[in-house]
Amino acid sequence: MVEDLCKCLVELAFLSEAHQILHLGGPEAISRYELARRIAEALGFDSSLVPSANRGDHSVGRPRDLTLDVSLALKILRTRTRSLEEVLSQNP
Repeated sequence: MVEDLCKCLVELAFLSEAHQILHLGGPEAISRYELARRIAEALGFDSSLVPSANRGDHSVGRPRDLTLDVSLALKILRTRTRSLEEVLSQNP
């Protein structure tokens, strides 16, 4: 994932039309909880041990959906970010 981000940033450094806010992220929306579960599974840990939290557990309200809009990045970049499954399957 960091490798994908670095490739995108290098490409952006040479683009003249990138003069606006650009969100970079993977091709799928995923919660932090699901991200932690998938990483635990990929590393051979019991993913059921990853604690979940309800939105009500936090004293400060947070938006329900924190998904980034990556449509502009998909439009102007040739570099594509890999899915979480692709990244995790390539790492031991």
